[in-house]
Amino acid sequence: MSQKKIDPSMYVYNVITEYPFVKEIFVENGFKGITDPIQFKTIAKRVTIETACKMKKVDLQTFIDRLNLSIKNNL
Repeated sequence: MSQKKIDPSMYVYNVITEYPFVKEIFVENGFKGITDPIQFKTIAKRVTIETACKMKKVDLQTFIDRLNLSIKNNL
């Protein structure tokens, strides 16, 4: 089974919807707003991973690598 690699231009909502187990990685990195269903359904649909990382001052490449590793290990 081939998995899609996560990239910075992907929307937070789409990534978490497709791979719900990565939500914990977002929360651990300061994206606590995604635990609120309203924020998740509104803001997360309009924010890319790149923008979210800039907003929270999270290293983008490290974050992407961590998401992709989690996906690889869970599929």
